[in-house]
Amino acid sequence: VCLVPFGNVRLDVVNAIIEFHKRTKDIDIVVLPSIAIPATMVDRDSSQITEEDTYILTKETFGITKTMPSSFIVMAPIDMRPKDNKYGWFFGGRYYRGGLGHQDGIFSYFRMENVEPYDGRAITDALVRERVTKYFARYVALVFFDMPMEQNINYLNYYEMYGFSDLDEMQPNWPTSYIAPKPCVTITGSICLVGDRKWDPKFDEDLRMAAERLEQAIGVRVELHMTSGYHPSQDSWSVEFEDDLLRTMAAVLARPRTTVIGVTDDAFAQVAAVPPHLDRSWPAEHLAVVSMYGGGTPGTSEHQERLYRLLLRAAAFTHFGVAPSADASSLLWDGALTPADVDGKTLPKLP
Repeated sequence: VCLVPFGNVRLDVVNAIIEFHKRTKDIDIVVLPSIAIPATMVDRDSSQITEEDTYILTKETFGITKTMPSSFIVMAPIDMRPKDNKYGWFFGGRYYRGGLGHQDGIFSYFRMENVEPYDGRAITDALVRERVTKYFARYVALVFFDMPMEQNINYLNYYEMYGFSDLDEMQPNWPTSYIAPKPCVTITGSICLVGDRKWDPKFDEDLRMAAERLEQAIGVRVELHMTSGYHPSQDSWSVEFEDDLLRTMAAVLARPRTTVIGVTDDAFAQVAAVPPHLDRSWPAEHLAVVSMYGGGTPGTSEHQERLYRLLLRAAAFTHFGVAPSADASSLLWDGALTPADVDGKTLPKLP
C-alpha cells in the first residue's frame, strides 16, 4: 500500500497511519515522495482541487499502470470536490484501474481539521489523527483488500460513510472475515493464484491453505491475488475467465517461468450447450483455470482436499508441462469433469 502525500501533509498524521496499519494488520505502508500542488490546479474562487486532476497527476508522476499490484492512496491537506461539481465538497473517491475493481483512492483531510464533532468535542491533534487514520484504513480495506461494503458502522468498510457523524462514529476495526493479500509480485519462477472472490468467506481460508500446501509440495513460490473483479457473463465461463486473465494479468504472465491459475466456484458451463468441465489449461500462455463448482462446503476437509488437488493438477499441466493421462486412477485423468472426480486419485510425480 503506497501513501502519496499531495502537498505539504502533516507528519504526525502520516506516522499515525503507519503505526496503526503495522500494529493492527502487520501492513507496511510505503510513503512516496510528496507531489507539489500546481497553482493551476487550485480553483481561484473555492481554493479547492478536484479528485480527477489529482489522480491524473499522481498516475503521471509515478507511472502507475493497469497491472501494478500496489494500491496508491493519495492524501491531501487542501479541500477537494468532484470534477463534475456534483457536490460542493467531499472527502474523496476510489478509482478503477484495469478490470480488477477499485485499486486506488484519493481523499482530503482539510475539513477533518476544521469541522467540529457533532457531540461538541473540540478539535484536537489526536482527533485529527484518528479521523485521517480511519479514513485511510477504510480505503485500504476497500481498494487493497477488496472487502465488500457492509451496513455495520463498527467496521472500516461501513457502507454509508458520507459525513462527519459517520466518520466519527465509525470504529477503527478491520472486517472480521478473512482478508487475503493480492500480491503476485515475485519477478520470476512463481505460480499466481487469482480468485474471483464471489464465494463463501471460508473459501478464502481454504485457498490460502491450499496455496501453502501446494508451495511445499512442488517447491515453487505460490502467491495469491484475490479480487472480486471477474464475473461470468458468457456461455463458457472458462473461456471468458481466460480472456479476462490474459487482459488483466498481462504483466504477471510476461514474467519468466510464471504461471497464472484462475480459481472460481462458478460452473464453467453456463448453458446446457457447453459440456461440463472441471478445468482448462493453456500451457503456451502459462495460464489455467479451475472450478470448484459442486466441490463441497467451504471450510470442510473435503473442500480443502479437492481444492488442493485441483491446483496440483493445474500446476502439473501448465507450470510443469505434464500431459493429461488416460489412466482413470491418476489425478491427471483427462476424463475428470467434477471436483469429486479427483478424490482418491494417484498424485503425479512432477519434474
